[in-house]
Amino acid sequence: MPELPSLDELMSAAVSGVGGVPRPGQAKMAQAVEHAIETGEHLLVQAGTGTGKSLAYLVPAIRHAFDVNKPAVVATATLALQAQIVDRDMPRLADALEPLLGRRPTYALVKGRRNYLCQHKLTGGYPDDDADTLLGVGQVDADAGRTGREVVRLREWANETDSGDRDELVPGVSEKAWRQVSVSSHECLGSKCPVVEECFVELARADAKEVDVVVTNHSFMAIDAFEGRQMLPEHDVVVVDEAHELVDRVTATITDELTTGTISAAAKRCGRLADTDDLKRSADLLKDALEQHQEGRLLGLSDPLEMAIRAILDAARSIASELKPKNPQDNDGVRQMARAAIEDIFSTCERILEERELDVLWISHNARANITALRVAPMSVAMLMRDKIFGERTVVMTSATLELGGSFDAVAGTLGLRGAGGPAWNGLDVGSPFDYPKQGIAYVAQHLPAPGRDGMSEQAFDEIETLIRAAGGRTLGLFSSMRAAQSAAEAMRERLGDDFPVLCQGEDQMGTLVRRFASDANTCLFGTMTLWQGVDVPGSSLQLVIIDRIPFP
Repeated sequence: MPELPSLDELMSAAVSGVGGVPRPGQAKMAQAVEHAIETGEHLLVQAGTGTGKSLAYLVPAIRHAFDVNKPAVVATATLALQAQIVDRDMPRLADALEPLLGRRPTYALVKGRRNYLCQHKLTGGYPDDDADTLLGVGQVDADAGRTGREVVRLREWANETDSGDRDELVPGVSEKAWRQVSVSSHECLGSKCPVVEECFVELARADAKEVDVVVTNHSFMAIDAFEGRQMLPEHDVVVVDEAHELVDRVTATITDELTTGTISAAAKRCGRLADTDDLKRSADLLKDALEQHQEGRLLGLSDPLEMAIRAILDAARSIASELKPKNPQDNDGVRQMARAAIEDIFSTCERILEERELDVLWISHNARANITALRVAPMSVAMLMRDKIFGERTVVMTSATLELGGSFDAVAGTLGLRGAGGPAWNGLDVGSPFDYPKQGIAYVAQHLPAPGRDGMSEQAFDEIETLIRAAGGRTLGLFSSMRAAQSAAEAMRERLGDDFPVLCQGEDQMGTLVRRFASDANTCLFGTMTLWQGVDVPGSSLQLVIIDRIPFP
């Protein structure tokens, strides 16, 4: 095999290929990433806005993949950054590096099963999700007609798509409609599925084994590492972008909850195959027990709560026994979905009753949806991450915000890198090429009334309208809640008309919205904090960012 070009040669070609200029911070970061890969020492690298950090980790990752003939994995927190890497960064990089490497670098995006059409469900292999299951018992589906039309459209699209990937459906559909044509990993029949050879998920994962760079998300990477399902191909290097989000994403992945709604939905799912009367009664016990507690942390289980959870556990155990197929061939889609629902409740009850030393138990109430939940999560995921994520591969973690008080120690501690027996790691801050005082203006509208619970004031809307008109559109609006974003979008559409179109998060897939925003300088895009992570809109299409209230996460 011919010797690979040096990292400097590849970086030079990459920067030229994307129409950029050399940046000292980017070059320094790329060298540090290559050093981490060569030595096996983990790396935390803080790279400010404008560094071009995706190039700085993708080029050494590609070089390593060519060297060892196995893929490097890139995990991000947001769909927006995944789309940017796959749709923009990697295609341009592949074009630029192909002449030096002798072949075109390859890449693939790997997602959870819920992001793909299920061929078996499309052909009637699973029961339809009805309104109660989709919306929660007691709620009314006012959009049933629209959902039905969307499902018809999805079935037509299923005959045309090669990937079955939800992100390729433009415009997108509602979550309610998508659930009618997809299944979760627990609901999947796996190798026993009669159409497994046509499965979009299995085809995507098979393709991922042959590429140089696999792009995925934090949660998928965590599930792969913790549960040992081998959903990702064999690899020895992981780059974690938006790394400041990783601990929260991992914690969310292993957080469990019980609600009366999920128990009732599971009872309904299992009702065709098992006696669910005891489970329904236990849901009422849980409801009564939860009503006796205030929202917040529990330092132990009260007698009513423990009695309710033991009743749920016993009922779930009995149903699980009834649902076991006499032989594997009997396990059809209806039975598998019922088993998945009841096993989830069973394992959550077991975990709560175990009262593990590091687990925290608390009650949360969503007043808007009128849902009270009993939740359990680990106090810290540090040691779990040390063993499962940092133990068997080299990990490069990067973000614009990793240091605290000029040190990486705090973040490293939450990741499990510090303390006795911790792995070797290095920290590096490469700064930012931007001169913020000269290149940007920070403006606080101090004359506006303080934001309240009733939403934004008319004075605030006046200010937003004035700013958007002054900027000629080109505006990203970040709001502290979806309700605030939607309210502002509606107000601006009335005020601005067709002169400055306003897009709002949730109205379509994130990638589609960002592409529309970037392609038309007059357009504005409103949403919540997830919009600013991984959304890169260079050039003149984005020149104003509005934040509705501070502090903002």
